[in-house]
Amino acid sequence: MPVSVALAQFVIAQAQRRASILEIPVAIALADPAAELIGCLRSDGASADLLDRAMHSVQSAARGHFTRSGCRHPLGHGIALLPAWRSEPSAPTSYQAILAVTAEDPHAADAIASGALCDVEAFAERHRHQLSDD
Repeated sequence: MPVSVALAQFVIAQAQRRASILEIPVAIALADPAAELIGCLRSDGASADLLDRAMHSVQSAARGHFTRSGCRHPLGHGIALLPAWRSEPSAPTSYQAILAVTAEDPHAADAIASGALCDVEAFAERHRHQLSDD
């Protein structure tokens, strides 16, 4: 399932929000399973080099995670997998995109990427509950 523009914007916005809370300049990139860049952002104060690194990281991670059977790209280092939306939490997880956050502080990049992913998953869970209440 391709990533919608709205979801891509939401993921990038959540990462940007977390970076602004920490007051850390970052570059953010999102790619699909085919390693095609979906979107990217460079926050105020982030160097152009950070953006280049984010785009390279997300595409390398997508190629390593999605295209080589049995070979997983090591996650961490500001890399997070975006799971596909599931109507049931027990349904098998598949991934629809990969997020990369780069910052001068790699620990901050990890925290921002994983935090943004948690925000997206919390939103999906609320949406799932709303659907089940209908």
